[in-house]
Amino acid sequence: MRPPLHRIRHEALQGEWLEEKFPTPPLLPAAAGDRARVLALAAIVGCDIHPVNNRRILEALRKDFGADGAAIDRWCQTWIAAGFDAYEALLGAGPKRGRFSFGDAPTLADVYLVPQVDRQPSGTRSGEAAGGAGTVHCGSAGRHPQEFP
Repeated sequence: MRPPLHRIRHEALQGEWLEEKFPTPPLLPAAAGDRARVLALAAIVGCDIHPVNNRRILEALRKDFGADGAAIDRWCQTWIAAGFDAYEALLGAGPKRGRFSFGDAPTLADVYLVPQVDRQPSGTRSGEAAGGAGTVHCGSAGRHPQEFP
């Protein structure tokens, strides 16, 4: 069965679907402190990175503020880089480094992160947050996000 993640447009809903269909490993750790760290990572992506490259926001920059493509690119790069800097700082301060954002199993943070890394050109800063140059894996099967429909 191919996951219908391409039809589920929001990372929170994708995480819920994954948690229901594949409860092991859990997307949120059991310990409250660990869970808070994973939720903080997911929030950085969902609140600070994702909205910046939302089509509605980019169109507003173009239409409401007269920004051209180069200005929009600079604006996006500035704020997306700031978001990934915050993500990387929290990763670096984290006690459980591994193959994924928090340890060796995917968490909700990875559910939020993968679509954003996949949107960026391979080898850009955005790939670094998860281990470097587009090496992010999605799901417990270890598949690259491009392998999903």
